[in-house]
Amino acid sequence: MKKKSQSVSAKTQKTVNVAKVKKRNKSAEVESDFESSFALTDQSRMDSESEAENDITVLSNADAIRYDSDNDESGVRRSKRRRIKPLAWYKCERPVYERRQSGVGLILPTISHIERAGTNTPAKRQPHKSSHKSKTTPFPIDDLPSEYSYLATDTGNIWDELNSDTKKTRVIGRSKASEVFALPGIEGLPCGYAGQTFNLPGGPTLPTWISGRLLLPPNGAKQPESVGNCTQTFVVLQCQPGSLEVAYADPSEGSFDHETAQRFLLSPGDEYFVPPQNAYYLRNHSKTVEAEVRFVIMKPSRLQLATAEKATTSSKKKTK
Repeated sequence: MKKKSQSVSAKTQKTVNVAKVKKRNKSAEVESDFESSFALTDQSRMDSESEAENDITVLSNADAIRYDSDNDESGVRRSKRRRIKPLAWYKCERPVYERRQSGVGLILPTISHIERAGTNTPAKRQPHKSSHKSKTTPFPIDDLPSEYSYLATDTGNIWDELNSDTKKTRVIGRSKASEVFALPGIEGLPCGYAGQTFNLPGGPTLPTWISGRLLLPPNGAKQPESVGNCTQTFVVLQCQPGSLEVAYADPSEGSFDHETAQRFLLSPGDEYFVPPQNAYYLRNHSKTVEAEVRFVIMKPSRLQLATAEKATTSSKKKTK
């Protein structure tokens, strides 16, 4: 009777083992299909090289988690998705998902990269190309005076007044080589783009100055800006005639107010400037033509600032 009971128990155990093996094989087939369907995404887009390019960091224990999942005999299905470093919400990080382009099985979104607002390099815009082709052909080199030579570089030996010496200095800014970056915009309107061609620091007696260009797409606007101690001058190169608006803040307001601002309309070839301690605003009202403006920003020298501060302090003392 005891032997018969042991035989039944052995058969029952064998049946249970066979069922477990079949279940495990079936699970392996499903998981194999799942893995193959994500191979093109997980392995090609989430490998270490891609992670470095997209600023994605996988948790150090991700591989261990995947191994435990594969060797879990309890039959519990665990996620096969790659783990990523916890997002820094205070840096405005967020995952960017994309749909798989190929493969079989479930179509699920996968993380392509992590986007962080305000910490990465601002988006670059391609060098500006004129909307109209120039009808003027390049000047023939052979027609230039033969007794002179012309440099193809952007630098030359120039006197440096700040250091009282000759210095190799970049003095030419090529239009094709300049880059522009997105400016803070106004909600509901396209943002503008600006780029610096030159940015030269001054000294005790020499002013600091910056030059460059500003682009406003159709219906684009630039946020109101106070120039502080600087003086800014602008030349309108391109726009639809009468479509470019420049507005100055009312001095009595203390800050820019759209209700009380003084507004002017500009056309190609026009110039304007913003004196120190004033605020201005730009908008391109054209629906079809981009506006291009060249600017120069001049900041007073340290000696000028010190003199002005001293005069202000002296005036306040006399008033008291």
